[in-house]
Amino acid sequence: MNLSAASFAYPHHDGRVRAILAERLLTADLPRHAFVLSTCLRIEIVIPGALAELEDGLATLFGDLPDGIRPHVRQGDRAVTHLFRVAAGLESPILGELEILTQFRQTVLEAEQSGAVEGLFVRLLETGVSVGRQARDLLPGSPHNSMAA
Repeated sequence: MNLSAASFAYPHHDGRVRAILAERLLTADLPRHAFVLSTCLRIEIVIPGALAELEDGLATLFGDLPDGIRPHVRQGDRAVTHLFRVAAGLESPILGELEILTQFRQTVLEAEQSGAVEGLFVRLLETGVSVGRQARDLLPGSPHNSMAA
């Protein structure tokens, strides 16, 4: 499966940038077959397809991006690895943050119910949830409570 992903995430994109993009998401038409995770610290867009399809999806979601705002783009294995790291809380300021796994899982469920993700793509996202759960069991401390607490 060819996968392309774009990230607008802390610390590379500040809160002002994420707020602008999150506001645009509220009125945007979501691209077909796209996974869009929006939290207080990140916006992740994942599309099963080539870079050109991701660029089309970003244009659909955000229109023209303001000057200087560019996502961190990943493709193939790098996109999958990043997606799994996000679900596991390994890309969060607080290692293993439970809230991101909850948000990730909820977004997968909503995307699946709306038909935005299906087939092998939804299986990959569900695997991300599983990876996140397994990673929490390997982290020191209480794996079932918020690391922030």
